[in-house]
Amino acid sequence: MSLIGRFIDQILPVGSLTIVGPDGKRERHGPGGGKHVTVKLHDRRAALDLFRNPRLRFGELYMDGSLLID
Repeated sequence: MSLIGRFIDQILPVGSLTIVGPDGKRERHGPGGGKHVTVKLHDRRAALDLFRNPRLRFGELYMDGSLLID
């Protein structure tokens, strides 16, 4: 998931985002200083799909239950 983390660090100007992988590993990204969001990915395929086409797959993964926002 570090590839997604690098992408998030580049595009997130304020706040922080914690990504919880299917294995329970947590990665925190962003500069902080604002809101905090936690996203849980329920399978490895979800991370790859999200990286390939985030605008399309984010909503689809959420509806499928593969991605949970806390």
